[in-house]
Amino acid sequence: TSSSNLAHYSKETGDLRKRILKRKAEDFKEPPRKMVKTETKQERADSQRGKFKEKYTELHQLGEGGFGSVFAGYRKEDKLPV
Repeated sequence: TSSSNLAHYSKETGDLRKRILKRKAEDFKEPPRKMVKTETKQERADSQRGKFKEKYTELHQLGEGGFGSVFAGYRKEDKLPV
């Protein structure tokens, strides 16, 4: 039985080799990707900061902690303190 298993194994690997050799170089190429402009983290932060500055005026620092700082300020639209 071991000789029949060996013959079966060599037939399978032989078939596999034939299939691999039939593949062409273009089978392995990735399709072209569309170029999409993505924002960097810095550009996104600058954009968010710009939107914030349009709406709010930042005053003095009230406190600071492990996750950031807290500032006094007001909303420009209605002068509401924040």
